Amino acid sequence: KGGDGEDALRVYCWYCERQFVDERVLVLHQKEKHFRCLRCHKRMHTMHGLRIHSEKIHAVQVHVVPNASREREKRVDVSVLGMTGIPVDEHQHQQDERRKEDAKHQQQHQHKSTDDALQENKNGAPIGSIQAGTKN
Repeated sequence: KGGDGEDALRVYCWYCERQFVDERVLVLHQKEKHFRCLRCHKRMHTMHGLRIHSEKIHAVQVHVVPNASREREKRVDVSVLGMTGIPVDEHQHQQDERRKEDAKHQQQHQHKSTDDALQENKNGAPIGSIQAGTKN
């Protein structure tokens, strides 16, 4: 998230939906987990590269993205590297879901803070109320 509280672009792996601190780490993850040859363990730069390598070197076709979620394991035709190449409609849906989740967490945090403050208030007065003071 950005420091100003606005939604920043979230860095996540399209193949397995894991979140990352930056895109450089995401690309390393994809090469290690999703673009690695299961036979010789060579790391490719893309899923397309893994498919070509497997066909030319091992004479095997790749039909499943290694270590991908069930929804995406058959999507060997989609060429994603880092955050580039994610199908627009799926990326928008992912961002919308994350915004909803963030709003839910923020709302829960606000309720907890209010509940904690009320519990600490010994007089049981609502937060922000003005209590009449006594004169000596």
